[in-house]
Amino acid sequence: MLIKEMVQLLRKLYISLQPVGSSPSISEYLYVANARSEVLETIKEWLTLGGGAQDVLDDVQLFNGIRSFLDNHSDHVVYEAKNFKDADVRQAWASLADVKRSLCSSFTSQTLRPLTTRGPPMSRGSVNRVRSRNLSTREPPDIDRIEPEDFVDNLDGMACAAFSNVTEEVCLCSIDF
Repeated sequence: MLIKEMVQLLRKLYISLQPVGSSPSISEYLYVANARSEVLETIKEWLTLGGGAQDVLDDVQLFNGIRSFLDNHSDHVVYEAKNFKDADVRQAWASLADVKRSLCSSFTSQTLRPLTTRGPPMSRGSVNRVRSRNLSTREPPDIDRIEPEDFVDNLDGMACAAFSNVTEEVCLCSIDF
């Protein structure tokens, strides 16, 4: 629950960061672009280094909230006055757009694949070979006619498929029980 509230606060902060007045100064535009970039960088750091990607994968509402924030154009608009056309301001907003694109890319890459575990990946040896060979077989084997080695290969393939998304940490914890 605390994580959702943190993300909501960051989103509200980002949206509320707007230049003040009907004719904002160049420094106000630069401040808003910089502050918004910091908010997006914070979200990106949380996703990539702080375990946020796993939190997002575990909570559909959180995932949808972040995806909505990234995709909703109205969350990223800013009031454009005369000083918005200044070269420094345009460069600052282009940098902000780059930070947003980087966050979108990180969010997508971190939530479309299993998170990497700490340390080298667990070796699955011949199980990967068996699994890839048996993935195309949709029909269960005929138990009365199957060779013992083929039966074991099928069981290995099913176990590999079942545990392919389990991280090393989870495997180590389950051994202790």
